[in-house]
Amino acid sequence: MITHHPADTNNDHLQTSMACQEAIRLFQRRPEVKPIKDFWYMEVPLCSEWAINDAMNLFIPNCFVEVGKENVEAKCKALAMYRGVMRPYPHPRSV
Repeated sequence: MITHHPADTNNDHLQTSMACQEAIRLFQRRPEVKPIKDFWYMEVPLCSEWAINDAMNLFIPNCFVEVGKENVEAKCKALAMYRGVMRPYPHPRSV
């Protein structure tokens, strides 16, 4: 499972992260639920590096995944849907 890092400053991302953290503990209460094998946090640039809340640990990645050209192109298409959010390069929210 991959979810947002809990230090993400976007409230929707934070709530998603907290819900995922709760969901992976379901096996502790329900024996028919298998434990999650892997639980990873991801970073969304400009949402996790601002460190507004010093009580939260910063996102410090220790695993990197090669996504390939095809997936980068798919992400660029998806980002095009965020017309009001995208900015010119070198902003992190640029194509």
